Amino acid sequence: MKRNLLFILLILGIGAKAQDQNRKDLEFLVKTIQKLPSYQDQVKDNPKLRYDINQIPFSDNETTFELFLKFYSLIAPIRDNHLTFYTNRDSAFAKPALLHLEKSLIDSALQKSGDDSICGTYYAAAYQIQIIKLGEKYFGIAQHNKQFETRFVLLKTIPNHFDMIGFVKDGGGYFLYRNVSFASGRLVGTPYRKYRGADFFSLPSGTPKYEFKLLEDGIAYLRLGSFYASPEIIAESDQFFKQVVLPKNTKHLIVDLRDNRGGAFKNSKKFLDFVRGFDGKVHLMTNAYTGSNAEQFTIELMDQKNLVRYGETTAGVICYGNNVDTIIDLPSKRFSFYITDLKPKSKYIPFESYGVEPQIWLNGFTKDWVSQVMDYIKQN
Repeated sequence: MKRNLLFILLILGIGAKAQDQNRKDLEFLVKTIQKLPSYQDQVKDNPKLRYDINQIPFSDNETTFELFLKFYSLIAPIRDNHLTFYTNRDSAFAKPALLHLEKSLIDSALQKSGDDSICGTYYAAAYQIQIIKLGEKYFGIAQHNKQFETRFVLLKTIPNHFDMIGFVKDGGGYFLYRNVSFASGRLVGTPYRKYRGADFFSLPSGTPKYEFKLLEDGIAYLRLGSFYASPEIIAESDQFFKQVVLPKNTKHLIVDLRDNRGGAFKNSKKFLDFVRGFDGKVHLMTNAYTGSNAEQFTIELMDQKNLVRYGETTAGVICYGNNVDTIIDLPSKRFSFYITDLKPKSKYIPFESYGVEPQIWLNGFTKDWVSQVMDYIKQN
């Protein structure tokens, strides 16, 4: 009897210690979040950001993955897509039960998917996955050694946009990847899409980072593929910019920002001033991988009366960012949080997550986008 009592007290002690550790992680995470510029910008208009940590329960048998999801739920309401949260890279934790699903459950979910455009078969080179919906979550499932493994989980944020929980170390580690979107049969932010073969949404591999050329008499093309602010990239862009000279008869300037994932005005401002100073018609192309400073570049030009925007909605990773990469470990050292510290212009905030829509949508399956813009120029 005495031994049984000691065993029970030992178990209770372990449970209490675990809950205390979880509570300290929670309190630290909330304090860190509340210092973020993105939190301070959005808390007034978002009741979900008014945390009451006393109302967040913990249980003795809570798994690391359940705890990861609980902490993620504090980050989820913030539209700040530079934030990242993940398990400690030097540790492996218990694999979540959802990592392996029964085929009967997958088949049943596929039959119930109906008109849900997110669900179905996706391809990436030689790989293939099925996306199914279980409850409010979408699961990316791949078959491996006759088993069905969950490669990622998608959690809806806004229409057609998701936060993705991915797995590493055979499921012993988890990470948050923000603002994956579904557009034109593609899971943007991943290599997966619902079709095989080429398309015209992105530029071909090997396309120069910077390019300037005359397409036809009176029509010039300017490719700006990166605004990264590293000394090497800035030196490359400065050298390139010296070669950008428009003939006097130039009436149309096509500016191609496809696949430009951003950088800083330290690099992009000279190009922004150049485009603003052009008296003819500016035709700006963006795609779903136009992000961060390239989106800011786009927004800064939106008040130009001579601007027409083409393509598809941008990435929606516009605001905040970080002066210096800062990763903060939670007290238990089980989780790490990549934070942001940059405060954006207020006019950028409405576009975070949603992206910047074009005025004229281009077809990603018919022909090259430059050719489509050329058609619009000649027809108008």
